[in-house]
Amino acid sequence: MVSDELKEMQGCILGILKEIDKACREHGVRYFLSDGTMLGAVRHKGFIPWDDDADISMPRPDYDKLIANVRNWLPEHFDVVTGLIDPKYPYPFARIYDKRTTYLPRRGFNFYSGVPVDIFPLDGMIEDCPERDKHIRKYKKLIKKLYIATVDPKAKSGFSRLYYTIMQSFTDAAKIHKELDALQRKYDYDSSPLICNHWCSHRKVVAKYIYPKKFFSAPVDVQFEDAVLMGMPEPDEYLTIWYGDYMTPPPPKDRPLPNYRIMDVHKSFLDRNNK
Repeated sequence: MVSDELKEMQGCILGILKEIDKACREHGVRYFLSDGTMLGAVRHKGFIPWDDDADISMPRPDYDKLIANVRNWLPEHFDVVTGLIDPKYPYPFARIYDKRTTYLPRRGFNFYSGVPVDIFPLDGMIEDCPERDKHIRKYKKLIKKLYIATVDPKAKSGFSRLYYTIMQSFTDAAKIHKELDALQRKYDYDSSPLICNHWCSHRKVVAKYIYPKKFFSAPVDVQFEDAVLMGMPEPDEYLTIWYGDYMTPPPPKDRPLPNYRIMDVHKSFLDRNNK
């Protein structure tokens, strides 16, 4: 049973997806529904009933073009955040959000925005396994540094709270974001033989973050709720790698927790910040 709150949130997310789709089609920008959002499109023709987020993956050239033009292409009540825009933002990917709403992530970050859609850059990757592994290890180290720099110490207790409070006096989130951005861009998307979604490298299975280019060759139209959005051309292999028997929903006990601590589709987080 989907709660009224979740239905409202999904409606807000769908509104963001529709505007992103409209802008991308008008300006010749590629994007792909991915992760659980692509699964939802295939299995449910829309949201996974208990899902409270949406994921889009974009080739780096298209990602850069969209992020640079969000404030020109999308309605004024939408905005975008990245670590290069706001160093306090705790992730190495972008979020496009509705400024009329409020959203605070479940994890220990004190970063308010509106209800978001996650936008993941797809970068090039080499086939050389040792060099590739070295690259990913460096990325993971930077992600750990970014967590230290952006987590809210008050979300911790005891020694951990003291540790993060002290460590943040020695870390520079803006510098870490710049290093992450440069590292992700190391291998050119168009000339590389493989594609990498760096954020998914926390997964132990390499195939969950390094893909053959056929997975993202050209977007195809897919039904998603009452909209037609851009999806992956060969989702079966991708979804099987990620979820196994992806057409069988997990039992309730295995479904993820909500991604947010605070969420309100009727009140802007900007009102909170202006008090």
